[in-house]
Amino acid sequence: MRKRNKRVHVYFNEEENEILCNLSERTKLPKAVILRHMIMNCEVIPAPKIDYETHIRELREVGNKFNDILLTARTKGFMNTKEVQSACDELQIIEDKMKEEIHSIRENRK
Repeated sequence: MRKRNKRVHVYFNEEENEILCNLSERTKLPKAVILRHMIMNCEVIPAPKIDYETHIRELREVGNKFNDILLTARTKGFMNTKEVQSACDELQIIEDKMKEEIHSIRENRK
């Protein structure tokens, strides 16, 4: 029984294949050995856990509130400053949450 019995098919473009062939020639190692070595010794950084859907939904809700405020202002001729301030506060909260997530991602990558 083979020690490595899991087969994987990988496709390269011309440039990638040329780099792999050059590495194989210089090291005198088979391409499979080079690829295994690269996989085992490479640190992969996981994708950040950002809830994009929630942020997009929240931003759309605030945008809809601003649209309603502007529509009311056009039809009635005045603007409710409390509604405007409330929508601005919500927007600031969303912005702060997004900044915190970005900051934590940057800190974790250092």
